[in-house]
Amino acid sequence: MFPHYVYKDLELDKDENVFGATTEEEKQIARKMVLISLWCIQTNPSDRPSMSKVVEMLEGPLHSLRIAPKPLLVSPTIAAEDSMTASQPSETEDSMTTSKP
Repeated sequence: MFPHYVYKDLELDKDENVFGATTEEEKQIARKMVLISLWCIQTNPSDRPSMSKVVEMLEGPLHSLRIAPKPLLVSPTIAAEDSMTASQPSETEDSMTTSKP
């Protein structure tokens, strides 16, 4: 249930005091960590970033991060995962960040 509230606050830009951050720099760091953590808790393991991608995301600019899709409340069954994998390609790690010139 906790991720639901995090998504709601992100969507409404209600992150003024994210985890006790007081300076603008602390707020940006906290927002970046929250965005990355939402990618790391995706229900489908293939939608989660690799550790090297997590490091890249942490080192990159905040504005390049996208909000992760909301995870399902229940984990999909293995059969459903197999059929999804066979019928459509899984999301690539490139979708976790935006390409800005």
